[in-house]
Amino acid sequence: MFTNKKPLISLENIRFVGYNLNRPECVITTNKGNIYVPDWNGGITRISANGDVCSIHNVPVKELKPNGIAIRRDQSFLLTNLSAEKGGIWSLVPGHSPEPYITEVDGKEIPPTNFVLVDNQDRIWITVSTTLKPRSLGYCRNIKNGFIVLADKYGVRVVVDGLGYTNEARLSPDEKYLYVVETFGKIISRYMIGEKGDLLNRQIFTEFDDWTFPDGIAFDSSGALWVTSIFSNRVIRVLEDGSQILIIEDLDSDFMSSIENVFQKGDMKDIHMKKIKSKTLKSISSIAFGGKDLKTVYLGCLHGNQIATFRTTIKGLPMAHWKWGL
Repeated sequence: MFTNKKPLISLENIRFVGYNLNRPECVITTNKGNIYVPDWNGGITRISANGDVCSIHNVPVKELKPNGIAIRRDQSFLLTNLSAEKGGIWSLVPGHSPEPYITEVDGKEIPPTNFVLVDNQDRIWITVSTTLKPRSLGYCRNIKNGFIVLADKYGVRVVVDGLGYTNEARLSPDEKYLYVVETFGKIISRYMIGEKGDLLNRQIFTEFDDWTFPDGIAFDSSGALWVTSIFSNRVIRVLEDGSQILIIEDLDSDFMSSIENVFQKGDMKDIHMKKIKSKTLKSISSIAFGGKDLKTVYLGCLHGNQIATFRTTIKGLPMAHWKWGL
């Protein structure tokens, strides 16, 4: 339940950057003013501070369907593969073509892969939403077969499983906890990070009511967590006590009622993901703070060809890659 009845920011305050983007599901920013999004053709697109748009890959890879992306300390990129058949992580050095990087865990192929995060210790956190094929079979509250892979100096291994459609994940500002979105569980979980990266003492940080399906997350400088919701095009700010403030909302009430109905019945399919009704936003999925003062919010999306953006009075928490800016 939201603490406010109306969104704090009007849709009239939304602006857009970029053009001709191809499923920019994930968005990341750097201190150089650049914005990076996945290119569904098989690479990464850069939106420069001056608004120019260009590919940073040499030749796209057809079997690669990038969903989540991350920047490494050496200024190479990691991309998750969300193709229908294969998953795992690919590596991309700007100016070259993507190549497979992590494709197996515990001797098995990694299924279609949702998200990747590189932290300040150069650990790689990887989320897999579901092991089912097609993935739409996992669009159900009762299906909990998502998991998280960690790649670090100790190797590549699954650190937690049994999650309700694992989506984005973020480390707390002190990097002692990992916050994990479970989209069709309608919750955000929190784990204590052990000495060797083990995830311990699971807690439910916050739960969401009807019409909210959490997807992307980002911390602000005060420790509050900003959350995007697919279908309802909501941005929600969750305080440390779990209470929720509605920042933006762009939805059709009748449409959302029908979506909630099929979800509760366990009948949600891919077709429901593709027919989202809204005025301005196109199923927002990811969120990042950027701009010189970290007070500009950027929103990745599933169906648009631009990145929505708005200004806020609250400064974002810089990501690990912020200071590695390209």
